[in-house]
Amino acid sequence: DWQLVKARGVLEAHRDTFIEHDDERLRALIDTHEGSDPRAQLEALYHQTGDLLDLKNLINHLRNTRDWVALQPLLPELFRRERTVDNALQLIEGMRRQPQPDYPAILAFLEAHQDLVEQDLDLASEQAWALSHLGRLQDAAAINRRLLQARDHPSDLLLETNIALQWGDWEEFPVI
Repeated sequence: DWQLVKARGVLEAHRDTFIEHDDERLRALIDTHEGSDPRAQLEALYHQTGDLLDLKNLINHLRNTRDWVALQPLLPELFRRERTVDNALQLIEGMRRQPQPDYPAILAFLEAHQDLVEQDLDLASEQAWALSHLGRLQDAAAINRRLLQARDHPSDLLLETNIALQWGDWEEFPVI
């Protein structure tokens, strides 16, 4: 593609004007658009700089390739450095997508950051699901009732169905 050739030319022509490591970041981006796998470059750059930007670039690449195992050590670091609802959701998703999800660890994380859970319905849903996986159905149902009142989301309806099945609450099915 002529645009990629032009981008490489501009990158090389202005290499001396870039701020430290920006040329490497741009090269990885161009390589990605050319179809190369930039993972090794992104990992090396993050390990070299430790910059938040490089951590985010590596995480974005690993999310795009769905490498949940490689993401697992990086997502807690991102959350530690930038404590946001979005980063908490990414961390929980990464924990859930492991070959053997550690629901006690998921629940412990959510309980440790209850202030964020109370700000976001998706985090509350993750907490309800973790509770249900751990057999704490009363607690899961209480959170899920709040979710069902606040929104119409398929995940909440599915959890409601799962809880009803586990309780053998057949009268609940016409309502669901």
